[in-house]
Amino acid sequence: MAPTLDDVASIKDLINQLQVRVEQMERSIRNGGQAAPAEQLRMILMGPPGAGKKKKSVPRHYIGNLGNYHG
Repeated sequence: MAPTLDDVASIKDLINQLQVRVEQMERSIRNGGQAAPAEQLRMILMGPPGAGKKKKSVPRHYIGNLGNYHG
């Protein structure tokens, strides 16, 4: 099946979005590589109970209350 004009327009839009994102990343690198808090990496740790998810998620320098965290 040949691509339609809508398909081509959709691909062009995606390419434009990717170009904007690449430019943002390049500016971030040139500015010392410091990303804004909203752009920082976020992770979801998944695993069975007792697998150590909480211990792995706490920064080593963390001082505070995390409920039942006993380090």
